[in-house]
Amino acid sequence: MAQNCTAGFNYIYSNCPEVTFLDYSFAPGDSIVSWDWDFGDGTTSTLENPVHTFGTDSSYAVCLSITTASNCTSHYCDTLVIDCINNPTCQANFYYTYQNCPNYHFYDSSSAAGQIGCWFWEYGDGGTDLCQNAHNKFPANGIYTVCLWIMTADNCVNTYCDTVHVNCVVPSCEATFTADAVNAPSVNFTSSCFVSPGTVMGWDWDFGDGNTSTAEHPMHTYSNDGNYEVCLTITTTDSCAYTTCDSVSIMSLGVTEQLPKTGLQTYPNPAGDWLNVQVGQQQAGKATLQLLDLTGKLVLKRQVTLKANKNERLNIAHIKPGTYLLKVTTSANTTVKKLMISR
Repeated sequence: MAQNCTAGFNYIYSNCPEVTFLDYSFAPGDSIVSWDWDFGDGTTSTLENPVHTFGTDSSYAVCLSITTASNCTSHYCDTLVIDCINNPTCQANFYYTYQNCPNYHFYDSSSAAGQIGCWFWEYGDGGTDLCQNAHNKFPANGIYTVCLWIMTADNCVNTYCDTVHVNCVVPSCEATFTADAVNAPSVNFTSSCFVSPGTVMGWDWDFGDGNTSTAEHPMHTYSNDGNYEVCLTITTTDSCAYTTCDSVSIMSLGVTEQLPKTGLQTYPNPAGDWLNVQVGQQQAGKATLQLLDLTGKLVLKRQVTLKANKNERLNIAHIKPGTYLLKVTTSANTTVKKLMISR
């Protein structure tokens, strides 16, 4: 069952600078077991409905994180302003626009008795700026606490923060995989993913024979030779999903030295740079020679005329060492033989 919980709160200026916070979080069918408050001034609380007294006039980004009995977590932030302690000679403030979300433009609207000489922006995503009016491109959907710090010529310092809710970033994701069947019928699958933003949180494999896996890089052993459509579906933390499929050929079962009646001989085996192919009278004539790796990929193809008990010499110097299947097709029949290339 999917977890469902949402953090939320409200606040009351009960006796400024004393503020009462009221938890409005909910978790249908579950129970909240912990509350973690951050009041934005370096202090915290674990009460459900805490009361906090702020020490200076400023704006504060207050955040609440909850956890339920089923380990569902949620996070919510809001900004409040304390202006009842004294009358500062400077007050930081700003507003923002987002005509091309997630590109946000921030405009300084601070006021001060003296001249403001320094501005410092923090965007809540690790980015900062020192200019008076700034812009920032947020990397992902989420809640960001943006703060502006100012200082005047007469050393008045003030900070203002506001929460920015970004929900316009369209996530993208893509996946590929490779299949290593050198030890067929056991195949090692290796996935490769590109995700922006977020991270991969789920791998769902379908091996095409009724078996599945949720491992990132699984190994699967097939029971029968054949061609199998293998599919991988990934899901990300930003709800992006992508499916990719590819064909895997298993041709290793029952194709060792079980075909002596055909007269097909290959030597040397293991082979080096050259391979000799010889057939008996039954397979003499025009033939197609195909060399396939154990995933079914064709690496060499030749149209030849085979003579009974005569060598047909193939140059395989360009083929990397490994285990291969030699497939000889004539008008009479098709023969498959396992071959090793070693140097």
